[in-house]
Amino acid sequence: MPKKYFHLIAIILTLSVLACNKPDSGFEDAAVENSGDITVDGCGYLLRFSDGRKEKPYQLLSAYQRQGMLVKVKYHVSEVLDTCGATKPYFYYKLIIVDDIKMRQ
Repeated sequence: MPKKYFHLIAIILTLSVLACNKPDSGFEDAAVENSGDITVDGCGYLLRFSDGRKEKPYQLLSAYQRQGMLVKVKYHVSEVLDTCGATKPYFYYKLIIVDDIKMRQ
């Protein structure tokens, strides 16, 4: 009788483990873009999201300051517009606060 239940228990345990693997909820896919030195005419590092919009992070950890790096980011909007560029036309980006960030696999 114990062998009979072994398979049932193994199936239940496997389903339990698979059910615990939830996708990253609240994270959005983005790519890091270096728009140039802020002291010259750039905006520093921006995040380009999958829908095409670009946002400026308030602080981006140095580990993620690499052109083209694919990341998952959880953030909130600060409602502050950041001005970029020393000459016209100026560029404006929403300043976002990064709550959590990690590399995409």
